[in-house]
Amino acid sequence: MGHFSHPCPFVPASGLSVHPGKPPPGRKGWNGGQGLPLLEHPHPRSVLLIGRGAGGDLREVLKHPVEEVHYVELDPLVIEAAQRYLPPQDRAVFNDPRVSVFHLDGRLYVKRSKGTFDVIIVDLPEPYTGQLNRFYTQEFFQEAKNILKEGGIFSLSLPSAENYLSPELARRNASVYHTLRSVLPSVMVLPGDTNFFLASFSPLTDDYRLLIQRLRERGIENRWVNEPYIEYIFTTDRFRLIQRDLNEEKRSPAKPGHVPYLLLLRYGALALPLLLRPEGGVLRGIPA
Repeated sequence: MGHFSHPCPFVPASGLSVHPGKPPPGRKGWNGGQGLPLLEHPHPRSVLLIGRGAGGDLREVLKHPVEEVHYVELDPLVIEAAQRYLPPQDRAVFNDPRVSVFHLDGRLYVKRSKGTFDVIIVDLPEPYTGQLNRFYTQEFFQEAKNILKEGGIFSLSLPSAENYLSPELARRNASVYHTLRSVLPSVMVLPGDTNFFLASFSPLTDDYRLLIQRLRERGIENRWVNEPYIEYIFTTDRFRLIQRDLNEEKRSPAKPGHVPYLLLLRYGALALPLLLRPEGGVLRGIPA
């Protein structure tokens, strides 16, 4: 592996920063956040994790009663950097017999997978490149749906805002919300400076008492997703308002195509008229 002069190396191929003590920009409160979809599932046994496993997600997933975790990371340097720089508790996850690491493009893995999963977690940066945009399209959501077990949970997250969504942020997050709903009928969004999107064939629970019960039964402790946080996230007005606001930000379901809509939303509205169609298409994919 190449030499890193800084103790917090940046790995360009994946766009991820492997940092032992600080979340990447827009990821405040991330530590433990990926436990939310596992709490939604009553018996998570098999998990697919795409991205950021080396940054703490794997450790959080393994706190749950899982039997196998497939961690997909395109760039092997991410793993090498993690094993070199991260704290021992984060390095140890790669020796856990439940963990299998695949150095493969996440879209390709999902498309080719012969296995199915109780929980699929996509924890990638927001779609600021064409490569990342592919993970926020109807085409990808359909491919992920095909490898979800009955009652399975699909999860992704996007940077948001605690109290106010700008029009641009609202359009982007609503596009993902409506596109997910076009594939998986039950979608729930958790508020905060990161929005967690949970989706399933089956109804999702917003009963914080049930989720706290599962947390206790599994003996899980972490800094962020604890009992007060779970009660707070599901009982404040923000939970109700984020569902309402994203639902009312009307968008048609995405249709297959080759225009990276979310990427254009990020870099400016000048190109958006190119996307408009009489039927009002919104979130269009690019080839996998």
